[in-house]
Amino acid sequence: MTKLSINGVRTAVRIVVGALFVVSAAAKMGEMDRLELYIFSFGALSLNLSFWVARLLVAFEFLLGAALVANIHRRAVAWSGLGAIGAFSAFLVYALVAGRNDNCHCLGEMVEMTPLQSLGKNVALAAALLFVLPQRGGLTPRRYLTLGLGIIVTVAIFVISPPDNINPHRNYNQALNSAAWNSLPKSSERRVVCFYSTSCEYCLLTSSKIASLARRHGLEDKVEVWFADSGADLNTQVEEFFRATLSPTFRWQALDLRQFLVTTNGEMPIVLLTEGDSIAAEYNYRTVDEGAIIDFFEE
Repeated sequence: MTKLSINGVRTAVRIVVGALFVVSAAAKMGEMDRLELYIFSFGALSLNLSFWVARLLVAFEFLLGAALVANIHRRAVAWSGLGAIGAFSAFLVYALVAGRNDNCHCLGEMVEMTPLQSLGKNVALAAALLFVLPQRGGLTPRRYLTLGLGIIVTVAIFVISPPDNINPHRNYNQALNSAAWNSLPKSSERRVVCFYSTSCEYCLLTSSKIASLARRHGLEDKVEVWFADSGADLNTQVEEFFRATLSPTFRWQALDLRQFLVTTNGEMPIVLLTEGDSIAAEYNYRTVDEGAIIDFFEE
């Protein structure tokens, strides 16, 4: 094969790898809630920090892919890609050691992959980037232009999908029907009380968030859940709900669907911090506050 034809193959491989990074970033962007919860679920980062890390990861992946496709700073970008693949692979190995076999969100929800499958993908990507490295040429714009593009893309991602802790639409007006709440049996101890429907996507996301919080701070026995009872096989539905959200089997009760809708005013999920009849705080998925929940149980 001539040098010219080899260079053509390297160009094609570079563009394909770059496009894959861009598609991966776009897929994560479309499922940002799930990505940030996946990061949070490992217990190394706070909930607020997980919001930021998820978006910075998407920005980095998009810029890396776009630079590969456009052949900008080719060698530096290729080496950055190899470094990123090494870091991601180390994280995936950790996930495997920790016994995680759920979707690692490497391609968002577009293609579900276990950590082991994603490691295989990373090996292929690393081999492709090593093949591309000897290629000559490429654009080398001034550094301030490259930096400016990076800042613009990163800011755009935070504007399109602002973290919940700085989201201007994060304010939450109370949804709970206090009169209906007062008619329900309650514990005199401090509790996190959740109202979920097993068919509600944001209830699933909230359950993942509360489960991670409970595991991290030893609050598994402080969480109670009220499920809307639609009349189907609720036991099976709840079992699947907890399995899908990696939740402990929290103490739970069924609430007639009509009564559930009256209690929640049709809003779900609702998360309460309670002590007897008293409600200290009320949250939805966007407003769950890790620090406030910890403080509530440490007072």
